Amino acid sequence: MIASAPDPVVTSSELAEALDMSQQGAYNRLSSLEENGFVRSRKVGASARVWWITDTGRSELPPLGN
Repeated sequence: MIASAPDPVVTSSELAEALDMSQQGAYNRLSSLEENGFVRSRKVGASARVWWITDTGRSELPPLGN
């Protein structure tokens, strides 16, 4: 979902809504992906965090079909 998002970054709330899961579940999954180098994050503002896919994460995506 992050790789195909129209914006370069997503929030855990946006991901949770798109995948019909809890915000905490999305945050936990994103944190795990970050630990493995597939995504990165940065805190913006007082409490928001944005996430984006890394080159490593992009290399793990299946090839796009024609």
